[in-house]
Amino acid sequence: MTEVDQIGAGVVTEDDATPFVRTVARSIRSALRQGTSPSLGVPTSPQTVVISAKGSPQSATCILADGRIEISHGAVEAAMATVAVDAYDLAVDVDASIGDIDLIKSIATLLNSPSPSDWKSAADGFWLRTAGAPGMPNELILECAQTQDRVVLGEGLPTYRIVADRDVLSRLCTGTVGFLEALDAGDIAVQGSFPQLSVMTGAFNTMRFDV
Repeated sequence: MTEVDQIGAGVVTEDDATPFVRTVARSIRSALRQGTSPSLGVPTSPQTVVISAKGSPQSATCILADGRIEISHGAVEAAMATVAVDAYDLAVDVDASIGDIDLIKSIATLLNSPSPSDWKSAADGFWLRTAGAPGMPNELILECAQTQDRVVLGEGLPTYRIVADRDVLSRLCTGTVGFLEALDAGDIAVQGSFPQLSVMTGAFNTMRFDV
């Protein structure tokens, strides 16, 4: 699948991309849309870099060329750099990465760009995209743990409630982190039924993987 961002760089993934490839693609596309990415033009030859999740077999190969970024699953042997990332949020571990340091830093800029939205705007965007999905609650409450400020989306029963720091809420609603991963890490607290947990996981996966 190909998508061209606002500054003209095409991001290309396999038609049946793995969840990890989709997560990498989402992060890179978000960075490019914000205009925060480094220059990727290479006058001589493409640059190949492997992105590898620490403590996990998940990996992706990125080929950076002038106006084009190709992302596929797996790791090639002839990469100029291997970038180690946290599987939770793709945070780059520079010390654990090997190879061309400038390329490592370029990938870090692409993968770890700031969230494009404040948490309330991110919540609105999430609800706009997922509210019509089967099984979604009629009302979703997102609450900031620091201030107890709330965003109430929709109306009626059943209700689902998520409490987290504002940064986590923003990253969750924009697909930067996964719902179950954030829950397992203790970064969010939820109030709702077990069947709703499954539905909400699918909804947040839409933001994370449906790129």
